[in-house]
Amino acid sequence: AVKRVQAKSRAAREGVAGQCEFRSEDITQQAWAGVGRWSAVFVHILPEGIAPLEGALLALDCPVVCASYGLTSVKPDAAGLGWEIFNLPELIPGVGDRAELLFA
Repeated sequence: AVKRVQAKSRAAREGVAGQCEFRSEDITQQAWAGVGRWSAVFVHILPEGIAPLEGALLALDCPVVCASYGLTSVKPDAAGLGWEIFNLPELIPGVGDRAELLFA
């Protein structure tokens, strides 16, 4: 609970609190799943934890950013050292959609 409070405080300080949701729950229950619910999802889970969630993550129909360990059933749309992005819409050159800048 302390980490969630710190994250909310930091988001407020950075002016993005209204764009973020911080949750603490059993992810295997998949209460977070649902098409159209998220604009993007950041996942940092060990491979044995992410494997059973791959189908639900891909069904979210939004970009799924994986740090350290990616999804194994599909090829990432963009990738760099330590990160991969799945379900990434086609990038439009010159519009600021630069996936490689996410972790620069």
